[in-house]
Amino acid sequence: MVSKDAVQHDFDVTGFGYALTEIPRMETSCFEADHQLRQTFLTLWKKEKKSELFQKCNLIEGRIASGDQFIADKEKKNHIIEICHPACVEMEGAAIAQVCYVNKIPFLILRCMSDCADDTGTETYEFNDKTAAVLSVTLVKHFLEE
Repeated sequence: MVSKDAVQHDFDVTGFGYALTEIPRMETSCFEADHQLRQTFLTLWKKEKKSELFQKCNLIEGRIASGDQFIADKEKKNHIIEICHPACVEMEGAAIAQVCYVNKIPFLILRCMSDCADDTGTETYEFNDKTAAVLSVTLVKHFLEE
Protein backbone atom coordinates (compact mmCIF):
# COMPACT_ATOMS: atom_id res chain seq x y z
CA MET A 1 0.00 0.00 0.00
CA VAL A 2 1.35 3.42 -0.93
CA SER A 3 -0.46 6.59 0.07
CA LYS A 4 -1.90 9.21 -2.22
CA ASP A 5 -3.22 11.03 0.85
CA ALA A 6 -4.23 10.44 4.46
CA VAL A 7 -7.14 11.38 6.72
CA GLN A 8 -8.04 10.74 10.34
CA HIS A 9 -11.26 8.73 10.23
CA ASP A 10 -12.09 9.20 13.89
CA PHE A 11 -11.51 12.93 14.23
CA ASP A 12 -14.91 14.08 15.43
CA VAL A 13 -15.78 17.64 16.41
CA THR A 14 -19.24 17.48 14.83
CA GLY A 15 -20.64 18.91 18.07
CA PHE A 16 -19.08 22.23 17.06
CA GLY A 17 -20.51 22.20 13.53
CA TYR A 18 -17.60 20.57 11.70
CA ALA A 19 -17.90 17.61 9.36
CA LEU A 20 -16.68 14.23 10.55
CA THR A 21 -12.87 14.04 9.96
CA GLU A 22 -12.62 17.86 9.60
CA ILE A 23 -9.87 19.41 11.70
CA PRO A 24 -10.69 22.92 12.99
CA ARG A 25 -8.49 25.85 11.96
CA MET A 26 -6.63 23.86 9.31
CA GLU A 27 -6.70 24.52 5.58
CA THR A 28 -7.23 20.83 4.95
CA SER A 29 -7.95 17.61 6.78
CA CYS A 30 -6.72 15.49 3.89
CA PHE A 31 -2.93 15.39 3.71
CA GLU A 32 -1.46 14.67 0.29
CA ALA A 33 1.61 12.47 0.01
CA ASP A 34 4.62 13.93 -1.78
CA HIS A 35 4.33 13.29 -5.51
CA GLN A 36 8.07 12.82 -6.10
CA LEU A 37 8.45 10.37 -3.22
CA ARG A 38 5.49 8.40 -4.56
CA GLN A 39 6.93 8.29 -8.07
CA THR A 40 10.29 7.14 -6.71
CA PHE A 41 8.56 4.37 -4.79
CA LEU A 42 6.48 3.30 -7.79
CA THR A 43 9.65 3.00 -9.87
CA LEU A 44 11.23 0.92 -7.12
CA TRP A 45 8.12 -1.27 -6.91
CA LYS A 46 8.40 -2.17 -10.61
CA LYS A 47 11.88 -3.56 -9.91
CA GLU A 48 10.93 -5.28 -6.64
CA LYS A 49 7.82 -6.90 -8.11
CA LYS A 50 10.11 -9.08 -10.26
CA SER A 51 11.84 -10.55 -7.20
CA GLU A 52 10.69 -13.81 -5.66
CA LEU A 53 9.84 -12.09 -2.38
CA PHE A 54 7.26 -9.78 -3.98
CA GLN A 55 5.87 -11.89 -6.85
CA LYS A 56 2.67 -12.73 -4.96
CA CYS A 57 2.19 -9.18 -3.66
CA ASN A 58 -0.05 -6.49 -5.08
CA LEU A 59 0.44 -2.77 -4.76
CA ILE A 60 -2.52 -0.53 -4.00
CA GLU A 61 -2.32 3.24 -4.31
CA GLY A 62 -4.85 5.26 -2.40
CA ARG A 63 -6.06 7.04 0.67
CA ILE A 64 -5.02 5.89 4.11
CA ALA A 65 -7.44 6.46 6.96
CA SER A 66 -5.97 6.45 10.47
CA GLY A 67 -7.55 6.30 13.89
CA ASP A 68 -6.85 5.28 17.45
CA GLN A 69 -8.52 1.89 17.24
CA PHE A 70 -7.76 -1.51 15.78
CA ILE A 71 -10.48 -2.18 13.22
CA ALA A 72 -11.45 -5.83 13.48
CA ASP A 73 -15.07 -6.03 12.39
CA LYS A 74 -17.00 -5.37 9.20
CA GLU A 75 -19.40 -2.83 10.73
CA LYS A 76 -16.63 -0.42 11.74
CA LYS A 77 -14.82 -1.08 8.48
CA ASN A 78 -17.93 -0.23 6.44
CA HIS A 79 -18.51 2.96 8.45
CA ILE A 80 -14.96 4.15 7.72
CA ILE A 81 -15.35 3.28 4.03
CA GLU A 82 -18.56 5.31 3.93
CA ILE A 83 -17.04 8.45 5.45
CA CYS A 84 -13.47 8.36 4.07
CA HIS A 85 -13.30 6.03 1.04
CA PRO A 86 -9.85 4.69 2.04
CA ALA A 87 -7.77 2.00 0.39
CA CYS A 88 -6.67 0.92 3.89
CA VAL A 89 -7.13 1.73 7.55
CA GLU A 90 -4.34 1.86 10.11
CA MET A 91 -3.46 3.65 13.31
CA GLU A 92 -0.75 6.28 12.86
CA GLY A 93 -0.07 7.42 9.30
CA ALA A 94 -2.48 10.35 9.10
CA ALA A 95 -1.32 11.82 12.41
CA ILE A 96 2.26 11.74 11.16
CA ALA A 97 1.09 13.14 7.80
CA GLN A 98 -0.56 16.05 9.63
CA VAL A 99 2.67 16.85 11.48
CA CYS A 100 4.58 16.71 8.19
CA TYR A 101 1.99 18.96 6.53
CA VAL A 102 2.16 21.57 9.29
CA ASN A 103 5.98 21.55 9.20
CA LYS A 104 6.20 21.43 5.38
CA ILE A 105 8.03 18.08 5.38
CA PRO A 106 7.39 15.81 2.38
CA PHE A 107 5.99 12.42 3.36
CA LEU A 108 4.86 9.11 1.94
CA ILE A 109 3.14 6.29 3.80
CA LEU A 110 4.05 2.71 2.93
CA ARG A 111 2.07 -0.13 4.48
CA CYS A 112 2.13 -3.90 4.20
CA MET A 113 -1.28 -4.95 5.38
CA SER A 114 -1.48 -7.74 7.93
CA ASP A 115 -5.25 -8.24 7.98
CA CYS A 116 -8.49 -7.23 6.24
CA ALA A 117 -10.79 -6.09 9.11
CA ASP A 118 -13.22 -8.83 8.15
CA ASP A 119 -13.89 -10.51 11.50
CA THR A 120 -10.84 -12.78 11.00
CA GLY A 121 -8.34 -10.21 12.26
CA THR A 122 -6.73 -12.28 15.01
CA GLU A 123 -6.12 -15.35 12.84
CA THR A 124 -5.06 -13.34 9.79
CA TYR A 125 -2.81 -11.04 11.80
CA GLU A 126 -1.05 -13.93 13.52
CA PHE A 127 -0.38 -15.50 10.13
CA ASN A 128 0.74 -12.30 8.36
CA ASP A 129 2.53 -10.14 10.92
CA LYS A 130 6.02 -11.57 10.32
CA THR A 131 5.54 -11.63 6.55
CA ALA A 132 4.32 -8.03 6.53
CA ALA A 133 7.31 -6.99 8.64
CA VAL A 134 9.81 -8.62 6.27
CA LEU A 135 8.16 -7.05 3.22
CA SER A 136 8.04 -3.62 4.86
CA VAL A 137 11.66 -3.68 6.00
CA THR A 138 12.84 -4.77 2.57
CA LEU A 139 10.87 -2.09 0.75
CA VAL A 140 11.89 0.73 3.09
CA LYS A 141 15.54 -0.31 2.98
CA HIS A 142 15.58 -0.35 -0.82
CA PHE A 143 13.56 2.88 -0.98
CA LEU A 144 16.12 4.68 1.21
CA GLU A 145 18.89 3.40 -1.05
CA GLU A 146 17.21 4.99 -4.11
